[in-house]
Amino acid sequence: AVALFEEAVAAEPGNLSLRKDLAYTLLAIGQTDKARDAFGVVMQRDAKDTYTALEYAFLCHETGRQEEAWMLFRTLRNAANAEHRATATRTFDAMDAELSARIARLQSAIGQD
Repeated sequence: AVALFEEAVAAEPGNLSLRKDLAYTLLAIGQTDKARDAFGVVMQRDAKDTYTALEYAFLCHETGRQEEAWMLFRTLRNAANAEHRATATRTFDAMDAELSARIARLQSAIGQD
């Protein structure tokens, strides 16, 4: 299926629906990095597609691109779609709390050293 979607995307590079299908197929077979990159292309070409932006942000978080994920979730807190806005806000707040806790632990360790 991946090869067929890649062929279809090559034939119609502007077809974002095909790119999303490719991304979901890659995700289904565990190729998380490639799925993230495929969602990233869709997100760059359609800034209004906040669902895809959320998918991309979550995959950035899962694949170690924490800073990019944090910035995306921060931006998506202003999404027009209320559900996407709420998801982004919850996720951003959780990530921010985790980061704040790490900073506090590091400051404590530096203070004890």
